[in-house]
Amino acid sequence: MILNSNEYMPLQPGLEQITFRYWKPPLNHFQSKLPVILFYEFKINTPDHEYVSILPDACVEIIFELNPSKPTALIGGSVLKNKEIRFLSGIQYFGIRLLPEYGIKLPDELIIDETIPSSFFVKQEHLIEQMLMDNSLQNCIRLFNHFIHSDAFTTRNVPEFIPYSIQQSYLNRGNIEINQLAEKTGYTVQYFRKKFEQYTGITPKLFNRIIRFQSSLNNILNQNSNLLDIVEEYGYYDQAHLIREYRKFNYLTPLQVKKTIKRNLYPHISEIL
Repeated sequence: MILNSNEYMPLQPGLEQITFRYWKPPLNHFQSKLPVILFYEFKINTPDHEYVSILPDACVEIIFELNPSKPTALIGGSVLKNKEIRFLSGIQYFGIRLLPEYGIKLPDELIIDETIPSSFFVKQEHLIEQMLMDNSLQNCIRLFNHFIHSDAFTTRNVPEFIPYSIQQSYLNRGNIEINQLAEKTGYTVQYFRKKFEQYTGITPKLFNRIIRFQSSLNNILNQNSNLLDIVEEYGYYDQAHLIREYRKFNYLTPLQVKKTIKRNLYPHISEIL
């Protein structure tokens, strides 16, 4: 079961800098087979931007590389810290961002913090061929939506307590204890932790930390809150704890993040370390 959600919209400043067209599906789109929160397209035209910084967001990303000579599809789970992903210059890409309560039948070799070619999508030659014929965002979205509602696409059965627990994390912006979630769902903490990691690839504790990081990042960039407000509102112990968490996920302090993103100068990791 996929729950409706408009509570979680993670930020990817590195991708947003190069994305030239995107579409956020309306709420009723969450009734489809996949909880897509963003469709987007981009093309890197300069070698300087071949490597794009990606932040932890707990989401699943599907990216179609619309390369006429070698089209492919990439799929990946969330990175665990700011990571640079290489994209080919001059090639158009079509991306789909999914909430983690996806239900998509991912390949067994997929692990968190990795992006791998998806043989599942590559085998659907007609899908990629049609995207190459008309690589406009509107057409790619239409083709993808048609495909996921066809018999060729299957989803796996996800226990209902998984999307429920994820929804609780969104609603609480990552501030909910594992024992609370286990109690709410009627399972032992050990069983809950095991199943949660099995279906999301992330432990519930780390998942909540990522949700809190992304939620507070939205606040810092869009509401101009000071650090003390962020500490209190998002349940960090103190400013030192907040800064440690940001450096853990992004190498930057909250103030450095705000400064670089506001100036549209999101740095490469090599410039940070």
